[in-house]
Amino acid sequence: MKWKFVTLMAVLAFGTVAPVRAEEPKPAASESEEEESKAAGEAPTDALIRKLGAMTPDQTFKRGEPAPSKGGAAPEGTMVYPVQILGADGKLLFDANFFKDPKDGKWAVYDSAGNVMHSTD
Repeated sequence: MKWKFVTLMAVLAFGTVAPVRAEEPKPAASESEEEESKAAGEAPTDALIRKLGAMTPDQTFKRGEPAPSKGGAAPEGTMVYPVQILGADGKLLFDANFFKDPKDGKWAVYDSAGNVMHSTD
């Protein structure tokens, strides 16, 4: 009985003490890095590209430089994010252009022929 008590006291005394570690200060991000991260936050996610691009697991994609739309499939002035959908062999299957529809705030994609597919989420 005495050893159970000693063991219990040791666990209570030493088991609840957690080491305290000081966090290292993070370097301040430059303004351009902050702007880039904000712009990146507006771009479609990888999961969204895979879903709206109707991609299979072995396909990959490459992002292009975003640019404002000049009208047509995406409303004028809307930011368009071009993406190349590549096959398992790395060859281009088709070009897709993602944009956020200003009417409902949902993502949409169009191809080079102007076919538009809207997200249902």
